[in-house]
Amino acid sequence: MPTPKEWPHRDRLVRDLSKYKWKEWFNSEREKESVSELQTIIKDAVGANTFRAFKCRQGNKPSVTFREWANRYLDRKTLAKLWSVKSQHEYDEWLGKLVISFTRHWNSKMRKAAFGPYFKLPNLLVKRLCLHREVRRRDFSRVVWYLHVPLDSYTIVAVKNCVESFPHPNAIGRIPKTSTMSFVKNQKMYNAFQSGIREMAHQAGVPPITLDCLAWDSGH
Repeated sequence: MPTPKEWPHRDRLVRDLSKYKWKEWFNSEREKESVSELQTIIKDAVGANTFRAFKCRQGNKPSVTFREWANRYLDRKTLAKLWSVKSQHEYDEWLGKLVISFTRHWNSKMRKAAFGPYFKLPNLLVKRLCLHREVRRRDFSRVVWYLHVPLDSYTIVAVKNCVESFPHPNAIGRIPKTSTMSFVKNQKMYNAFQSGIREMAHQAGVPPITLDCLAWDSGH
């Protein structure tokens, strides 16, 4: 796996975010054969490198547990609610219900995880849902600005030298270069990351999810 890139300071990261062609990334991914099928989206949402961080429990595999939950939870009604949200608050409420459902299912099948993964996996899933063939472009163009950034070694290390400029830096503290998704310990810390990233993305004129595209996808 490539080494996570660490930007030297906020201005450089904001500059690179502003230059990243995030619309082109989503368009190119959407055009790939079969990628718009929901089952394919669920299968591709979380990579094997993420699932390897978890151990099987009583024969239950992490990948199977995640995909089983996603296939059950993402019915037409749930997806329709996602694409109808009109504000950050409405999206955050929808995401909160998604995370609660995932957490309950995961804990019923697997060993209890750290706080971070319970948000990272659903956030990766929603990013891929933006490629669904049934999503209207006007809905995508609105909702994509509300997405949260999956927090893992790539996105966390990317903002390592920017945290002091975040609205709530003390909630995050010092970030080691070896940080992973488990570095995120609680809701307060998670919110501090998301608000800081959202502020930088606003300055760059791009959706916050652009950070994940820049830090992860451009290097893979």
